[in-house]
Amino acid sequence: MGLKWHNKWAATLLVLFLSATWLTLLVVRAGGLNPIDLTALLISDIEGLGPLAFILDFIVLSLIIVWWRKKKAKKAVSNWESAFPPE
Repeated sequence: MGLKWHNKWAATLLVLFLSATWLTLLVVRAGGLNPIDLTALLISDIEGLGPLAFILDFIVLSLIIVWWRKKKAKKAVSNWESAFPPE
């Protein structure tokens, strides 16, 4: 079973949101938006994470997938009664 286009779109937006949040955090921490200093700060953060970043990504994405599948597996309970009951 492949991913639908809206799932891929949602995953892409999630990654973009997380990237923007990280960049905003770095800009706030640096106290300005000097691109050269910001690039050095980005590289130092990535070096600090190292292989831990891949493990963290795997854990977070696994939790999101498990949550999504559980949510998708729940069947909606209908409280509506039919005007024409089956005979």
